[in-house]
Amino acid sequence: MSKKKGQHSFAENQKIIQYLKQSRLFGSLEETTLKKIVPLSKFVCYPKGTEILKEGQKNDKIYFIIRGKVSVYVQNEHILQLQRLGDLFGEISIICDQACSETIVADTDVDLFCFQSTVMGNHSDLSPEESQNILNRIFVRILTEKLSLTTHKAQQSEKTNQLLIKTQQELLEAHNKLQQTYRELEVLVQNKTLELKIMNEKLQAEIIERQKLEKERERLEKQLRHTQKMEAIQTLAGGIAHEFNNLLQGILIGIDVAHFDMSHNNSLKHPLQHARSFCERAKQMVRQIMTFSRQEEENHQILRITPLVQQTLEQIRKKLPTSIEMELNLEENQHTIWGNSSQIQQVIANLCSNAEYAMRKQGGRLEVSLHILEMNTSMIQGFGLEKTGPYLQLTISDTGEGLSPEAQERIFDPFFTTKPVGEGSGLGLSIVHGIMQNNRGAITVESEVGTGTKFHVFFPLIRSSESSYTASVN
Repeated sequence: MSKKKGQHSFAENQKIIQYLKQSRLFGSLEETTLKKIVPLSKFVCYPKGTEILKEGQKNDKIYFIIRGKVSVYVQNEHILQLQRLGDLFGEISIICDQACSETIVADTDVDLFCFQSTVMGNHSDLSPEESQNILNRIFVRILTEKLSLTTHKAQQSEKTNQLLIKTQQELLEAHNKLQQTYRELEVLVQNKTLELKIMNEKLQAEIIERQKLEKERERLEKQLRHTQKMEAIQTLAGGIAHEFNNLLQGILIGIDVAHFDMSHNNSLKHPLQHARSFCERAKQMVRQIMTFSRQEEENHQILRITPLVQQTLEQIRKKLPTSIEMELNLEENQHTIWGNSSQIQQVIANLCSNAEYAMRKQGGRLEVSLHILEMNTSMIQGFGLEKTGPYLQLTISDTGEGLSPEAQERIFDPFFTTKPVGEGSGLGLSIVHGIMQNNRGAITVESEVGTGTKFHVFFPLIRSSESSYTASVN
């Protein structure tokens, strides 16, 4: 006997029920409800490269990942990759009954579980109330997982702060011990005049060491204060960005609905298009804030930075005005780093954009150089790096207006900018600073008013042994 449309074989039904019982979203439902879901469900496979969902097209399914990886694109821009068991997509378009807001492409051969709620009246006894309850459970689970991720990051931040506080206490104890040693030396100098020269040399050595430790203590205190401030701002910015993104999504849906319901010649269509454009710009700003607060998923890999820098600069050169000359000094090498290509391109683009702005009035020269630098202990302490060894140093300099000492002190602070109101958000360099910290690198600035500015960016090189290890664990 042939199967009717929407029906499965007994074996397929059992497989679906078994999956639903094990699912974190459906597992607590009664078996009678699960059986009603079976006609709305199925297992599907897509080969690598398949476009599963397309932005702007209608969708009537929610997909759950069983095996494989998929990438999410918005307006042809890669946003993130989904690969965990149970990760889902397509739910927003179903709940809102709107076209897809993103494109989903299979990065590998993928196995998916598909739940099709829109045909419940044709192939299932599932009531609208039961269907809505299931959809509500999906969204509650998503919000719970995001809250758990935020709590985990807060715990990591607390551990980092505790470690810095402990280091500060140890330095204070060392300082107290040095003070005690200094007092003992003074007594010895008074009682042993014949050993004055030897004891004086020892005293000088102790004073020099004390000064070094004092400077180190001041540096760590400054670093601790900056870290605490940045963590607080990142947490606040991330929370605001999440809420703001939800509001923007609602606004965009409302605009699309209004636009769809209007006639072709309606006079409100043009203002609505403007409103949508402004919303999209706001979403770009939200993305920047998410990057700054480190709440976006990252995709790091082994990269050859020289070709990446060359490709990025070729695009930037095309946009420079004729009054600005670009000069390149890129040392050819085969060395690699561990990082995210999009983030590194963002670093280069932001620094070149700042250089172009500084020379916009009178023109000038934009110089970009790339070479290898061997870092010793004193150098990594000065730059706030983790380990000694070879680094790739990228230097971007301009002959523009330059920065005052006060501006250099705050140049990487979020929302600080020297540009007039309306011409800069103050997030560009703070995002660059955050990206470099994420890549275990560093960024420094040199500048004088009237002579221009230099930004130095340091990327730790991957040695051959590290490269093979990284590839094996990733």
